[in-house]
Amino acid sequence: MILRQARLPRVFRLVVGVALVGALTASSAFAAPRASGSSVTGALADDPTLTSAQTKMWEDLTVAKERTLESGPAAASGTVGALSIIQEGQFGLVLKNVPAFRQERTNWCGPAAARQSLNWHRTFSRSTVPLPSQATLAGRIGTIDDGSTSIGIARALNSYSGTFGRFNYVASNLTNHPDPRHAFVWRIASSLSASPGTVPIILVETQYIPRYRGHFARHYVSVSGYDERTAPIRMRSVDPHFDSRFFGIFWDPVGSTTVNGLFRACFRADQDGTNLAMVW
Repeated sequence: MILRQARLPRVFRLVVGVALVGALTASSAFAAPRASGSSVTGALADDPTLTSAQTKMWEDLTVAKERTLESGPAAASGTVGALSIIQEGQFGLVLKNVPAFRQERTNWCGPAAARQSLNWHRTFSRSTVPLPSQATLAGRIGTIDDGSTSIGIARALNSYSGTFGRFNYVASNLTNHPDPRHAFVWRIASSLSASPGTVPIILVETQYIPRYRGHFARHYVSVSGYDERTAPIRMRSVDPHFDSRFFGIFWDPVGSTTVNGLFRACFRADQDGTNLAMVW
């Protein structure tokens, strides 16, 4: 059967054509946020650059940083996650003053989170050098349309060590640790309590964070506080999300492998891809 194409009035064809061109132009620009239900905020599931040699290198860097921060006897074991036991009241409340910067493109949660963390170092060091833009950081991270990698974020942040004081970020897994929740809490609390320390950035799957109410995205947030005086224990998220429902500063529960919170969101993100879960 041959179907004849209906001939539309010329004016109608012109209106439809202009509308289609406008829609295509807007979508290709990729600067405006997608619909609020979008799962894209800019965190890759898999790191296409990650090799076995790089995996070993970042594991070694993780151990070296843990040893630097470690004060207990476990530091001598030389294994991934050689961390002292967190004693009740060891950290109490630790905070770093970190502002929230809304991501300027839907795939720029990595650059936005990096800029949030870097702003603290700039303020702490009293540097007068301007803070790099999200566009500049996206270039240094190597952000692509589908988002950023944790290794790219760590390298980009470290490239500013010396400009905004001295600091060292490493990218680390959680699933290779015998006690992932302990490693997660210890790394973040130790980083925040050290001077100058760092402002950790974590890769999360947002449906495991209660305030997201089931909304799914792979996403990066900065963590600027830890409070073990509360029940449940909480961490202070600085969320650069483009959606106003999720953007801002929040106290989120830590959770566990079975209870929703930042740890579960980070642990599941680590399980679901090769992109490393923590930049701390």
